[in-house]
Amino acid sequence: MMAEQSYLCCDVILSLMCNAFGIYVVFKFNTIFFDRKDISKKLEAVVYMGCLALLSIVQEVWSLPILTVGSNLVLCFLVSCIYKGSWRKKAILSVFINTLFLLFEMVSYLLIFRYDLISMEFVTGFVSTLVSYNFVIILEHAVKSRSGENIHRWHWAVIFIVSAISIYLIFILALSNEQMKYVRLGVISLLTINFLIFYLYDELSEAFEAKYEKSLLDQKNQAYLNELEFIKSSNDDLRKLRHDFRNHLLILNKNLKLNAEDFEARWTAD
Repeated sequence: MMAEQSYLCCDVILSLMCNAFGIYVVFKFNTIFFDRKDISKKLEAVVYMGCLALLSIVQEVWSLPILTVGSNLVLCFLVSCIYKGSWRKKAILSVFINTLFLLFEMVSYLLIFRYDLISMEFVTGFVSTLVSYNFVIILEHAVKSRSGENIHRWHWAVIFIVSAISIYLIFILALSNEQMKYVRLGVISLLTINFLIFYLYDELSEAFEAKYEKSLLDQKNQAYLNELEFIKSSNDDLRKLRHDFRNHLLILNKNLKLNAEDFEARWTAD
């Protein structure tokens, strides 16, 4: 009885963690195509946590693949509604990310089913989630590169290496004919490690991006200051030139008057 309860508890934890990882992938996907600057972080967190809770409830209560796929699609669309954008764009992106999830899960299953694994469902979910995240990282790199932003290759190379090592370790564990509880614990541990690493990666990426934007802003400010200094210097030079020109005109006018008086005096004397 205790063993069954522990297995059930592990299954619930695994389901929650896989769903949380999937929601996190959706979040990363949305950050690529939607602007988050005007979005409240608290509202964003509440919406994603609510989607995680609803998705987990649907899976635990009904456990129907078609219903799960449909709920994933609807929840992805509802999450995208907090961002600015057309309804058409939100619908297309929701269908796109869910299609990717299904595709990667099918490919993972086709590659794994020939092995005699004791935990096919857990391993397939783990692998497909990691592959989905890596695809989103590649997509993010491609989009930001096209927009002119520079992303260091080691940032996402670390993600690929960590994912590859994690998939290898879970395969070794599943193929070693260990008890199911060890496989469950292995998947939970690797999911936790990967989630922490990926979260740290995102925080570092945002820090580097903020630093890069601050550097660009400082450069622009310095350029504006230099331009302002140049304009000020030009105005000073123009003011001096105007003053000198006025003095020259006064002197010229004075000389003209003197010459006129001298000419008049000579003409009168004659």
